[in-house]
Amino acid sequence: FDMQGEKVDVLGALAMAGGPAGSGRPENSWVIRRTEPGQQEVTAVDISKIVRGVRPSFDLLPGDTLLIGSSAAAKLIEFIRPAVSVGASVGATYSPLP
Repeated sequence: FDMQGEKVDVLGALAMAGGPAGSGRPENSWVIRRTEPGQQEVTAVDISKIVRGVRPSFDLLPGDTLLIGSSAAAKLIEFIRPAVSVGASVGATYSPLP
């Protein structure tokens, strides 16, 4: 869902979205960030390590999409990663108020 307003970090976005689904695998998550028109950067994020304090959380930028993976999504993202663009967006997208 679209998130409006102030800055939000990865854990905050996940909490606002109601947490991961029952089949969600927080250790198989990604942030999809538009870098230029028609291009994106896909970054693997192990949310379980952020929760345990092993890795620091970080703020999402406007337009970022947080994708909480599953074992099937892990295979899909390996297919998507080399692609220049993706036709659909899944997850929470952060958009600040104007």
